[in-house]
Amino acid sequence: MITRWFLPHSEPYFAHLAEMAKKVKHGGELFETMFGDFKNREKYSEKIKEIEVECDTIVDRIVDSLNSTYITPIDREDIHMLVTALDDVIDYINGLARKMEIYGVKKIRPEAEHLASLLSRCTGELAEAFSLLESKQEIGGHAKTIDRLEKEADNVYQDAVRHLFKKEKDPIEVVRWNTLFEALEDAVDRCKDLAGTLTSVVVKNK
Repeated sequence: MITRWFLPHSEPYFAHLAEMAKKVKHGGELFETMFGDFKNREKYSEKIKEIEVECDTIVDRIVDSLNSTYITPIDREDIHMLVTALDDVIDYINGLARKMEIYGVKKIRPEAEHLASLLSRCTGELAEAFSLLESKQEIGGHAKTIDRLEKEADNVYQDAVRHLFKKEKDPIEVVRWNTLFEALEDAVDRCKDLAGTLTSVVVKNK
């Protein structure tokens, strides 16, 4: 397995994964920035959609190559699992940006800003971890950071929902923000799941 990792391959899978992780990070950063400049949310939403489309192109290239390549640096199932999980994260971010428009959000709640910041930080840690994949460097520190951020997101989510049901009188606002808070927390969970998958792949191929 170690030898196969370093064999020459026609398709630079690790580079593609690292590139896609950078794009996911950019999407996370734009999403966080959108919350601080919400009057221009459509602009950020469109940019995030563009990134999601770019990521789909990378997914297609990797999957097509996996279907036609005999030798891969790691098990093809692992490559497919990683690229699919990355795609899930950017899909979640894109979906969240769209929900902000569809649900007619007019004002961002501070707990949502906090969750968006945690999500952005998670995508940054993922990008750093994926950049180390080809060289087989230690990524455990990034996974631990994401785990800590996810625990913080859980606490923020629980406090946000508790406050929402206790203080908000408008039932539409309750439904709207309960759904959005849950989606934000789910997106952070996806990042944690991906970090765990990536760690397992690295350990498996040591």
